[in-house]
Amino acid sequence: MKLSAENQELLDRVYPNGYEVKEKDRYHVLLVKIIKTNGRHNKLQANVQVFNKKDWGELLKQVNNGFNLAAITGYDEFVVIHDPTVQPEPKPIPQPKPKSKPGPKPSGVESHN
Repeated sequence: MKLSAENQELLDRVYPNGYEVKEKDRYHVLLVKIIKTNGRHNKLQANVQVFNKKDWGELLKQVNNGFNLAAITGYDEFVVIHDPTVQPEPKPIPQPKPKSKPGPKPSGVESHN
């Protein structure tokens, strides 16, 4: 899944060497806690949690029924990193470069064979 630049930056901060989806049959979710500061920018705290299909479904059901995500998880926002029900976009197959063919001989030029 494609993350926004801000969420990708958060994920890179938590996993500087890159995040690897090891359990492909589970939901991988980036949870974000917004910590209010007196300054101009809020502080963001991120964590990745892995959910099985049942637990993820229960969490979404609670959120959709009006429960506050922060009350359930302790985090303010979430972004799905990996959804096992969505097939990844296929990588494009590299096309071979066409081989250049010799063009016609220029007129008026004799070959010296």
